[in-house]
Amino acid sequence: MNLIYQYYRDPNQEQNRRSRSGVFVQTGTNYHILSKNSLSAYAKTIDVKYQFLDQDLPGNIPPFYGIFLPFIENHEWYKQFEYICFVDSDFLVTTHAKNVFDYANPNCISAWWMPTMARWRGKAGYEWFAEHGHINSGVVIWPRSMFAELVEFASTIEQRDKQRNSMENSMGGFDQGIINSLIFKQKKYHCIPEEFNYHLGRKPPENRFQNSFIHYHRQHKKMMHDDIKDERILK
Repeated sequence: MNLIYQYYRDPNQEQNRRSRSGVFVQTGTNYHILSKNSLSAYAKTIDVKYQFLDQDLPGNIPPFYGIFLPFIENHEWYKQFEYICFVDSDFLVTTHAKNVFDYANPNCISAWWMPTMARWRGKAGYEWFAEHGHINSGVVIWPRSMFAELVEFASTIEQRDKQRNSMENSMGGFDQGIINSLIFKQKKYHCIPEEFNYHLGRKPPENRFQNSFIHYHRQHKKMMHDDIKDERILK
């Protein structure tokens, strides 16, 4: 059995502007509810479990690390699954979407790799990313074989957030930067097809319905309110 989970909790906008300059914060649009409706319907169509998490993260961990919540609190419920797949709360799923778990690797993190190789070429120490690019954390599949390692890694998130390095910040910071650091250390990865993370910040919006998962990145979130009404979107 496999699991899809999502996380969303409105950050305190003013607090984040003061303490985390440069963070893109958009609250009050309820886009996460649209995403929840679409992803929960998708989970039923492929016969997997679904969880939507919205509780505060422990300690002083900001809500941008919700992807790690199952491992931060070492929940028992995730241990019954072969894979658990995180999907960010700005995604919608098309009616013809394939089963994302068919593309998961049992031995490492599975995610879509952005073609950012040119950014790292000529930078000492970043040769690995110059060869491979780096992942987008909008859709990440964790295999059972990594669960124990992820519990240990998640126990360091609060400290890692305070000590984010320039590489992590340049990769989007927060969860995306830290996951890429983990992959950099492991030197192993698995790339899922781009159709499971069709990123509207990088790809033409007119082709979005041809894909499985549509990622309404940043300013594209406003499109979700119209797209959820489209017959090509699961809900």
